[in-house]
Amino acid sequence: LGPGDVVLFTAMFIGKGLCFAALELMPAAMTADIADVDTAMSRERRMGLFMAAMGVVANLGQAFGQGLSLNLLAAAGYQAAGGNGPDAILWLRILYAVAPTTLLFVALWLTLGYPLDARRHERIRQRLATRDARAARTAAG
Repeated sequence: LGPGDVVLFTAMFIGKGLCFAALELMPAAMTADIADVDTAMSRERRMGLFMAAMGVVANLGQAFGQGLSLNLLAAAGYQAAGGNGPDAILWLRILYAVAPTTLLFVALWLTLGYPLDARRHERIRQRLATRDARAARTAAG
């Protein structure tokens, strides 16, 4: 985009915002589903452990990604205060748009083979509910 492309820029950011919600919510939902699988297999409830691990991985990923991209921009000669040449602007475009988009397509490719679908998860949830009900009846004596 160039100077004055306000409408297109705004439309792109609205689209980006709509997609960003999925990027934030999907890993948490997948982690919760995986915690159900773990509970069914191990008979232990470790949701907190799974969510904490997800938070650590997310924070480390953000720190690494931002640190790497900002250092690469600095190495390319980009100056936040302005006065950047065409090479610095090209690297800004690559690191802001191309690199994240490429990584998102890799993530999409990895999730296409995700084996836990809604039907399988529902069977796991039913099994857990049956097990919990049985344990409650046993505890009530």
